[in-house]
Amino acid sequence: MPEIDHLYIIDSSSLIEIKRRYPISTLPGIWEDLHALVQRDQLIAPMEVKREILQGDDELVEWAKTHEKMFKEI
Repeated sequence: MPEIDHLYIIDSSSLIEIKRRYPISTLPGIWEDLHALVQRDQLIAPMEVKREILQGDDELVEWAKTHEKMFKEI
């Protein structure tokens, strides 16, 4: 496994705030950067974050479903 330079842990309020301020459809670059971090295993979140996000009904729900690998049991 390659060495990871930085590991970022994010919570649900941060993802919700990013979505509120920078919707995926309006500012996709931020979401592309988050996607890249997830793909490199540099952005993770506790499984509870996923459970909280899935209670919503917006584009963040779909984003979370397509970034399943970022959610970890603690």
